[in-house]
Amino acid sequence: MEITCHFGHDRTEVRRMNRTFLAVVVALCVFVQPLSFGRGVRSTKMLVLNPEGKLTGAKLTRLGKDLRQLVAKYPSIWLVGGKKIINNLFRIRARCRNTKPACLAAMGRVARADQVLYTAITRLPGRWLVTMTLVDVASARVLESARQHSRRSMVELRNAIWKAWVQMRGPLLRSQLKVSANVSGAKVFLDGREVGRTPLVLTKRMERGKHFIKVVADGYEPGSRVIRVKGGEGITVNVNLKRRKVSKEVEKAELAKPRERPQ
Repeated sequence: MEITCHFGHDRTEVRRMNRTFLAVVVALCVFVQPLSFGRGVRSTKMLVLNPEGKLTGAKLTRLGKDLRQLVAKYPSIWLVGGKKIINNLFRIRARCRNTKPACLAAMGRVARADQVLYTAITRLPGRWLVTMTLVDVASARVLESARQHSRRSMVELRNAIWKAWVQMRGPLLRSQLKVSANVSGAKVFLDGREVGRTPLVLTKRMERGKHFIKVVADGYEPGSRVIRVKGGEGITVNVNLKRRKVSKEVEKAELAKPRERPQ
């Protein structure tokens, strides 16, 4: 079979084709994300957009990658949107072009995010102004914002972006987490991510505030605890798992199964 493609000079038609292609790319980037985060999900799904401002696209992309690497260290946050973030692709799919909270929320819905982190870089005489905004997707409301200044060097600009994030979320605190249960080898989830099995001793950097522990084992009902990180103190959690109740029908079926005779 031979397929021949004819391209005319209709710029409007070309633009429509480009938009269609970009929309397909966005859809693929979004749907390759994990659809479930395991049992005990408590993580916030966040779309971290590349910073925007009067810099080259390569520099903005690099700053966005560095910011996402920092955000990914926070255990309560799950990054969504794909490995390569291109802001305009999400804008095309969301059908909006501005930076208002409603538009950012629409972009977040495309990525199936709970929150969207947007960073604007403004050129001032001899320095940069970094303005960071965190938007709730469901309500299209600004949850938090932060501002930082820096000199013109890229290193200081990156540090200003990081400082704005830490200003909003707080620093990561090094804590030792000990989780034990009445079942050895049970899976332990921290904010929706599996971090090990019981008995567990884990030294990890966590942000200040609430975190969620869930312990899961076959044949037992899941157990969960809420912990609160205040400083760099150690945290000990003990979970008593209860055996899962088996219905009489299942129990009868198990007893009715023929057992193999010993050889």
